[in-house]
Amino acid sequence: MRIMVVACAFLAACGGGAGGPGAGSVTATVDGQPWTVSGHGAVLTPVPGMTTFTITGYTPLPGSTKQADRSKPVLAIVFQAVPAAGSYDIATTPALSVMYWTDQNHVFGATEGTLVIAHITATAADGTFSFTATLAPSGPDTVVVANGSFSVPIGP
Repeated sequence: MRIMVVACAFLAACGGGAGGPGAGSVTATVDGQPWTVSGHGAVLTPVPGMTTFTITGYTPLPGSTKQADRSKPVLAIVFQAVPAAGSYDIATTPALSVMYWTDQNHVFGATEGTLVIAHITATAADGTFSFTATLAPSGPDTVVVANGSFSVPIGP
């Protein structure tokens, strides 16, 4: 259920429109390989009464800055509410889901790790992350994401 809700929030976050100025970035080492992509933050209400805060890292489709090319790796960090600056244990924070897609058919859900939001305002967020994720729904494949950082604008 948690992955389904997060996937819906992610699809809403990356669903549309041409982007504007102020694109952010997400960087990490994924299974030992460097990875740097565009990043964006959004406060969404995918269903009435449910607000989510999403940070996505993705390769944009040609001609877009906000719509993800789902054939390439994507990172989604989703809180069930707008978080405060601080350190979050991915395994023990129930209102936090972290997912990494290697492509649109393979989603890995983080099972352990840390996310730190260093700064967050109504217009931007930045921080760091590292985690180990397991192929959904039950593995056994894993992906290790280390030395991650994000600096993203927050907007629609």
